[in-house]
Amino acid sequence: MIKRRLRIFKDFAARAWQMIRTQKLRTGITLMIIAIGILSLVGTLTVVEALNHTFTGNFEAIGVNSFYVRRYNNSLVPGRRRGHWFNRRPNPPIYYREVRQFRKKYRFPGTESSAYFTYSSIAQIKAGDKETGENVEIRGVDDTYLKVFDYKLAQGRGFSAGDIANSHRVAVIGPQVAENLFGTQNPIGQSISYKGHRWQVIGVTRSKGSAFGRSEDNFVLIPLSVARGLMAVSPHFQIRVNVKDPEQYGSAMDRARMVMRSIRKLKPAQPDNFGIVGSEEALQELKQTTSILRAAAFVIGLITILASSIALMNIMLVTVTERIREIGILKAVGASARHIRWQFFIETLMIAFLGAFLGIMGGIGIGALTARLMKIDFTMPWNAVFWAIVITFVTAMISGFYPAVKASRANPIEALRYE
Repeated sequence: MIKRRLRIFKDFAARAWQMIRTQKLRTGITLMIIAIGILSLVGTLTVVEALNHTFTGNFEAIGVNSFYVRRYNNSLVPGRRRGHWFNRRPNPPIYYREVRQFRKKYRFPGTESSAYFTYSSIAQIKAGDKETGENVEIRGVDDTYLKVFDYKLAQGRGFSAGDIANSHRVAVIGPQVAENLFGTQNPIGQSISYKGHRWQVIGVTRSKGSAFGRSEDNFVLIPLSVARGLMAVSPHFQIRVNVKDPEQYGSAMDRARMVMRSIRKLKPAQPDNFGIVGSEEALQELKQTTSILRAAAFVIGLITILASSIALMNIMLVTVTERIREIGILKAVGASARHIRWQFFIETLMIAFLGAFLGIMGGIGIGALTARLMKIDFTMPWNAVFWAIVITFVTAMISGFYPAVKASRANPIEALRYE
């Protein structure tokens, strides 16, 4: 019985493949419609998964036992916090005097902190007749920055307390800047400049690769006191705090919040007008945003696939009408209504899965290309492939059912008379 059914199925599949090859134009159009629907679903989900994988890895590399004191709580979508929308009230920036007070008052065992700000994120650094692109970030940092941010030195030394206190015009550069400006030469002791301001290179960090699609090696660090002198207005600071003991993480954050509230003289009933952002919270926010993107991609893909299923059904109905005489002959020689249904259903299924295969391959290709252009890690979107197959099967069931039933119910005498 099983062998007989397999033989019948094989005959149906061979007949369906023959009809697909015979009607190349119609089949090609149908395949393209289905492929576009699946491609939109798989391609978008592939990009979302690549972004999620890369960003999650970046956050884990930063370390969950650290938190930031900054102007606002972290929100990857402006005006959104903990899944709810709100009207953001402007918080005062964190100025240098508050940084000094925080460093003085915050005394929690097993913690290290560093204050910093970005002087420019689009700087072009020069050394002699060589220059970098306009994408170097210049940061004003304190003497603990390298340790708190886990930068290892490949050459030279880091900043001392004296460099910061005495505003020494020295710099620690990233390996990408060192390679662009000095090549194989030793950069230690060399002079670099930006808009007429010069610094002497005292250290080069080891490579850290990239995070969030951005190089972590393309920067110039200068003493915080020197960077402040270059600003026309007071810079806005951030503070990072590392906690050695994970069990003390929550207590360390609570203590930081109490210190900042006392610095800003907030009353007990007043909300925080600053942000305390932990890596775990930022990761949760990222996951929530990724879920929204994934859901949006799924909805867009479903809408496109729904249009594809309607197109596929219409094309199969046209096919049934054109082949009505063939149906009459098959019934006249003894074919049952079930055989006719299976014949057209298998044909619909083959077209749908051929289109799905093209869409999946195209979607993965688009995702891989996007990941490469954005310089993020590409991961195989197995979930997207699984859902694409499931949706394709459901689409084929819906699109092929009515045409197959219509074909099976054709009156053989009327079908034979059809011209």
